[in-house]
Amino acid sequence: MPLEILREIFRQLMWMYVSGIFFPSSSTDEIRRNLYWLKVAFVCRYWRSIAISYPVLFSFINIPYGGRDEDFTRQVLEYSQPNPLHIT
Repeated sequence: MPLEILREIFRQLMWMYVSGIFFPSSSTDEIRRNLYWLKVAFVCRYWRSIAISYPVLFSFINIPYGGRDEDFTRQVLEYSQPNPLHIT
């Protein structure tokens, strides 16, 4: 499948999770926090390379009170560049 099509599918999937379409209850914050939608990066190497090279997918991040794994946060920030971030 072409790169542009997979990117659009991943972007739509990310937006459905972040906006709460898949999980309309209060579980949305948990899904967003865990970047659940990024499971597409574990399907195969090709999909992973597309996901981690597409900064839009990392523009919505949640850092809960009390912090989070600093390495994880740095990695997400690195992947999100140069896009604006939506941090909660």
